[in-house]
Amino acid sequence: MQTSNTDLIDDAPRFGLYARVERWRRTYGWASLLLLLAGYFLSSVFAGLFAGIYYGIHTAMAGSLEAGAPGGAGLGGAMLTDPHFLLPMLALQFVFWGGFTLIWLSVFERRGLKSIGFSDGVLWRYGRGVGVALIAVIVLSVLGAIASALGFDMGKGSELADAAGEVDPSVMASLLRPGVLIGLALVLVLFLFQGAVEEIVFRGWLLSALDARWGRIAAIIVSTILFAILHAQHLQNDLVLGLASIVAIGIMGLFLTLYAVGERSIAGVAGMHGAFNGLIMIVGILGALSTNPEQSVVEAFMATLNPSAGLGNGAEQIPMIGAVIQGGTFLILCALPVFGILRRKTHIEA
Repeated sequence: MQTSNTDLIDDAPRFGLYARVERWRRTYGWASLLLLLAGYFLSSVFAGLFAGIYYGIHTAMAGSLEAGAPGGAGLGGAMLTDPHFLLPMLALQFVFWGGFTLIWLSVFERRGLKSIGFSDGVLWRYGRGVGVALIAVIVLSVLGAIASALGFDMGKGSELADAAGEVDPSVMASLLRPGVLIGLALVLVLFLFQGAVEEIVFRGWLLSALDARWGRIAAIIVSTILFAILHAQHLQNDLVLGLASIVAIGIMGLFLTLYAVGERSIAGVAGMHGAFNGLIMIVGILGALSTNPEQSVVEAFMATLNPSAGLGNGAEQIPMIGAVIQGGTFLILCALPVFGILRRKTHIEA
């Protein structure tokens, strides 16, 4: 049942998006959007501040502050391309952003974690989400290989596919070195954490807050659009390609939203989101290492992160066909949670 926008405190116990909620403060819909953006901005500022301090100490101790800015890019340019700054900033940003959200949930709205999708069977649902991510990555890899074989430009993906058949066995053995495996494990952990935080913020808190104010359909549409907008960095080099990438990300966000609504839990989407991003990065890192075994895992990580996150130059961006394949795949996958939602609704009505 949709409630009025005029009252702040909801005294009547009701079954929310994920669980039964007793007395709680319902954040206004427009305020929820502003709070999410403010949390994102403030977390970026705080993370940048602390990571900048760490970066300054690190470079001063290494005596490489000036050497860290190739081509006269200056301190700011060096920081944005140096993993000693970027990796701590990414980790801290999600720590702060998730922390801000949970504090607002607990202190202001006065509701528990079950109301944002922390349901029973978390481990099972999370593991199933990881499995969905693995299947999605395999499907996208196969479709990408087919597109490359048909002559489509897959960017660096085409180069990696061409080089795969020429890799020396010693190079393949080098990919199994303990240092490489530990680095890949850390990458996976980083993105599992990133995916979990984003799901807590978007499909957990924001979706349930908007659902309480504006209703289910509006909550799904608005939260999906905002999720896509916050990936606007893809526009910085190529407008058309950037828009295609954002649309593809938005479709993936729609799938995650429908998945969460269908399961009445965010455990599955947290596993799916984090594992998908982590596995995509690992595939890219292994490809980069196979073509240039001399580089470190960190260097391969940065080379893979830049195009994936829309931070590279035009030549490094994910090609149009890649965005079309990803968007089309997740659009088809959207039918699965929709079918589950409709089947459950039919069962309840019967």
